Amino acid sequence: MPYYKRIEGERLYLSPLDPEDAEKLAEWNNDLDFSILTGHAAEMFPLPKVRQSLQSMSAAGHHFAIVDRAAERFVGICALTGVNEHHRYASLVISIGDPEFRHKGYGQEAVRLLLHYGFMELHLHNVELGVYEYNKAAIRCYEKCGFREIGRRRKAKLIAGRRYDIVWMDMLADDFMKEGADAT
Repeated sequence: MPYYKRIEGERLYLSPLDPEDAEKLAEWNNDLDFSILTGHAAEMFPLPKVRQSLQSMSAAGHHFAIVDRAAERFVGICALTGVNEHHRYASLVISIGDPEFRHKGYGQEAVRLLLHYGFMELHLHNVELGVYEYNKAAIRCYEKCGFREIGRRRKAKLIAGRRYDIVWMDMLADDFMKEGADAT
């Protein structure tokens, strides 16, 4: 697939999504361990559904493929969704789908690149996200990037008979300028 270096980092870059990556995305989304982390374990992801979703995302605003620079390899996706241009806020979503690239700092680098884009290019004031309490690695990643917990939706996620909180976190542009801007 052709990727374009829209937002460049040290080990990776963010590229516009390519609908041709639907097969790889379907593979990741249908992996039970991965789908539990993303909160979609009860869903099925047939290739036509993933292809249609990827086409919609690629046509919409701020969705990116995460690409490893050295291998030119698609390793995940990230986005700023629900961008409100009047109030200057958005939601951040990210997933490192390729298991070889998890727990190696790629998510942290992608989050910082996306935050830099959101705060510096889109002039956002607030970026928020939700993460399931059992996804400890993601929570650590977000905290390292400067996010703070702002609340919980208690016992909102049911998996295998157990209930889990959704942890809500956010970051302000001022926080990013103090903590995150130097890390990009």
